[in-house]
Amino acid sequence: MSAMGQRLREWARTAGYQVAWGPAEPLLSNARADIGARAGAGELDGDFCRERLGAFKYCEGLAFSPRTVIMASVPRPAHRLTAKAGGEQVDLIIPPTYLHYREIAQQVRHDLARTVKSAQLALLSAPLKAVAARLGLVTYGRNNITYVPGHGSYHQLVGFVTDAEPSPESEPGGRDPEAMEACEGCDLCRRACPTGAIGSDRFLLRGHRCGALATETEGAWPEWVPASFHRCVVGCMLCQEACPENAGLLRWETAAPLKPAGKGTATATMGETDDTLLANAMRELEALGLADNTVERNVKAVLAGR
Repeated sequence: MSAMGQRLREWARTAGYQVAWGPAEPLLSNARADIGARAGAGELDGDFCRERLGAFKYCEGLAFSPRTVIMASVPRPAHRLTAKAGGEQVDLIIPPTYLHYREIAQQVRHDLARTVKSAQLALLSAPLKAVAARLGLVTYGRNNITYVPGHGSYHQLVGFVTDAEPSPESEPGGRDPEAMEACEGCDLCRRACPTGAIGSDRFLLRGHRCGALATETEGAWPEWVPASFHRCVVGCMLCQEACPENAGLLRWETAAPLKPAGKGTATATMGETDDTLLANAMRELEALGLADNTVERNVKAVLAGR
């Protein structure tokens, strides 16, 4: 293994991350082609492609010529903000990856810069799951969420490009994306999905029917989202919690900026009325960077069904 490869392995081991790297080209071109092929086959909704995948710049506009892609998987907990109203407890759930993404990415970049030393480094603007799958860092579950050993699906992907020379042991174009062997013959996530996004007729998730995507999209709730779905401030963990590959891997932390693990559940004692409950909840979420009209709509739905 090259000197840079050894440094990356040691850095990831010390930090508790998983890491993979490879030549920027043709790796990124292949990942881009993977997305294009699925879109061309009609497996991806057109609006989803335009709104979610069309903004990626890949390597355009960088001040240096990227030679290597580095992907890291950072284990992440779920967060819970607990409110009390009239003696009743209400849990507002925030799944992994929705809090502190920018802060974590910048922290990883800061630490990684010392590992690649004098090389230039920039955040990767690309579909991270597709790139990580090409690098063999992750495999896909039937729920279209990526899994890594030891972290399950409870992890955050962070990608970078650098002008450092690729390690000679890297596969030039990466490998074909793989599905978890454990998904063969298993449909627990499909049965747990309340919106029909996970089908039995194909492996790829129907993203335009995903409840997590609905929580991130402005406007009225789609008619295909049932009232029983609402429990998260944003996102959804139902398919992940049903997955046997995630058994025992989910950690919970206090819903406050970068609190250490093991500190219990945040408790906010809120007023008796729904209006006061909502106002206080939104104040707490604003401090976490999660207060917008869509989140407020989501919280109202959770409170209405409590």
